[in-house]
Amino acid sequence: MYIEPRPGFEPGTSALSGSETQVILNDVVKRVESLEKRVSEFGKVFELINISLGTRLRFSEYNCIYIDSKGYCKWFYWNTPLKDFEVFEVVEKGVKRYYLNVKKYPWFCLPCPKYTPKYLAETLSSLKTRLEALESQVTQLQHAISQQSDKELREALERLKRPGF
Repeated sequence: MYIEPRPGFEPGTSALSGSETQVILNDVVKRVESLEKRVSEFGKVFELINISLGTRLRFSEYNCIYIDSKGYCKWFYWNTPLKDFEVFEVVEKGVKRYYLNVKKYPWFCLPCPKYTPKYLAETLSSLKTRLEALESQVTQLQHAISQQSDKELREALERLKRPGF
């Protein structure tokens, strides 16, 4: 904060009177109190973020499918090593790639658009398998229906209308 010297100020003399100093000190105190409140609010948000990230890494069903058994993210990599971070160097097709140990630096995962927990990937895979099986059954039913007479089709439709089918 820049303070304009009072009129008639000469270098080597006191720039502020006692009352001016008190006004400035009161303003500084208010600003510090405001900053303390903001830091406290940020601390609460940061704590919630850490809890969320901790859940992603502590419980195996919430682990991302891209994290290997040693904690390295296999989806995102850097072309140069990160200074002061634990990275794993891999050479693929003559190109060096550096993977970060996200179990040690979980906040790197926070903005990741590819975060996919294992339980969700397993559920989606299971649903896909079941859907493929249902599609196969529908195809078989369509084929069987095309081979049946009108009477047999009406009977099959009546059976489908029964409760509990």
